[in-house]
Amino acid sequence: MVLFVYDATDPESFEKLQDTISELKKLSPQLSGLVCSNKMDLEELIRVDPKDGYQLAVNFDLDFVQTSSFRATNTNINNDDVLNKLAGMLYIKYEQHLEKCSKLFM
Repeated sequence: MVLFVYDATDPESFEKLQDTISELKKLSPQLSGLVCSNKMDLEELIRVDPKDGYQLAVNFDLDFVQTSSFRATNTNINNDDVLNKLAGMLYIKYEQHLEKCSKLFM
């Protein structure tokens, strides 16, 4: 489970994140996580369209959120919700792992 964060005001950070996710997915195709577009409070400075962030997440079978760490506000989710979403994803993976393990010993 990985939290991938890019700066919505910096296209270079988005491009580097694309490369990073691509490399990690090659190493671990089952990698799960969350792509997070940060600095959404700086509406006039945003240079990476949220649609591009969403598409990146979809392309790599990841979830997507938009947030602002500065204001602890967001356009679709707050920082606590990001952590809760990650915790929920981890719990689901844990449950799936337990289920697989229990089948081995039955």
